[in-house]
Amino acid sequence: MSHVVSVDTTYPDFEEEVLLGTTTFRLRFIYNGRDDSWYLSVYGADGGALVLGVRLRLEEPVLAPYVGEDLPDGVLLVSDPAGDRIEPGRDGLTDGSKAVCFVESSELP
Repeated sequence: MSHVVSVDTTYPDFEEEVLLGTTTFRLRFIYNGRDDSWYLSVYGADGGALVLGVRLRLEEPVLAPYVGEDLPDGVLLVSDPAGDRIEPGRDGLTDGSKAVCFVESSELP
């Protein structure tokens, strides 16, 4: 099943515990004001780091360069509901112009 990951960007560094597929992960989002970008780290349920500091880019699968059986079984990416092709800035993940989405591998072509 695909779904939008709920994020609250009130703070420039925050964590969300989310169910991606059938496994719970901890996602840490960090905003970098110098390059006006969000970075994501993914942790397993046990707190172990799986992926650290990946820049969130529009419609690019965040975890594509990484392999491992502990990673989410699907694609995590930032979609562009606004259609403006502008990378997600400070408020882009909560103002409705961008969305962090997860698509399970069973739904991929």
